[in-house]
Amino acid sequence: MAQVLDKRYECSVCPGKTFRTAQGLQDHSRVKQHWHCHQCDRFFLLSACHSPNLLALERYPVTATATSQSIPPRNHSRPKSSAVVLDCEMVGTTQGEHVVSLSLIDFFTGSTLVHALVKPAPGIFITNWRAGITGITPTAMAMAVAQGEALRGRDVAVARLFDFVDDETVLVGHSVNHDLKVLGLVHSRIVDSAILTAEASGLFGGEEYGEQQRKIRQSVGLERLCRELTGVRIRGGGATGKGSQSHNSLEDVLATREVVIWCLRHPDALRAWALKNWEGKENKKEAQGGGNARNRNRTRRRSSGYGYVWDYDDNDDGEMLRWEDVVDYDTWPKSPDWSD
Repeated sequence: MAQVLDKRYECSVCPGKTFRTAQGLQDHSRVKQHWHCHQCDRFFLLSACHSPNLLALERYPVTATATSQSIPPRNHSRPKSSAVVLDCEMVGTTQGEHVVSLSLIDFFTGSTLVHALVKPAPGIFITNWRAGITGITPTAMAMAVAQGEALRGRDVAVARLFDFVDDETVLVGHSVNHDLKVLGLVHSRIVDSAILTAEASGLFGGEEYGEQQRKIRQSVGLERLCRELTGVRIRGGGATGKGSQSHNSLEDVLATREVVIWCLRHPDALRAWALKNWEGKENKKEAQGGGNARNRNRTRRRSSGYGYVWDYDDNDDGEMLRWEDVVDYDTWPKSPDWSD
């Protein structure tokens, strides 16, 4: 046993730096067969970034368009943050979805970088505040504007984000594809807690699964992830775990950080939790659906009652699609997945 404890390992990230396994798990960890020292936390996060194929599968914007832009390249004389956590709240406007609050923290330190309301630019009017979800009211916005604390328009909010983020920054978030879309941004270094927790089940994934590419169905909301994985309760959740639906973007980025750190530190426990959450649901859905090959040959028409009837080319009897086939009652009724 003494010989094992005296064995020294070289850090995979810092060549020449060695350490003993006996120095403790709190200082040194093993990830994907690579040993690294406590100064290489960034290696944890880089190893968790999702592949381009997986991001595309989960409907992330992967290329810049006329309405979106890539995050600027790194200026090595003035590098930005290594990793940040992002969350936005959105409202409905006369020009569609619009960011109404922006929160950004440093992933490694937890320090707040940006936390501000965003007032739409002149000519864009808010038609739906969604105050029950965002927690933001016209009065709160008016006060922020009067005190000079609000960012004036999406472009100003994006410019503020660019003060801390470049193309080498790892962007962490929960279903952060929606935040990127509303900000009009494209980025490739992503760690999404919704993907991270679902992918651990082995039932979903991108290119590494070849013909078995499967999009995540019924991702778990941030409030539940916090409660079940970290024991942290957000949004006023008490002993029952049922908090208010009102979000706070700063609370959400702090919570997302805790979830991702927990996932990286407890891969075995994460996989066990993920299998318990998704395996039974997926088996049930496959049994109900009759297999993917059969489902591809179906068409939908309205029934005389509730739901739809699926007509199959193989002349099977019509199959009624009911609420219980598409709704997870553990999470219904709640705000949409992207609002988490």
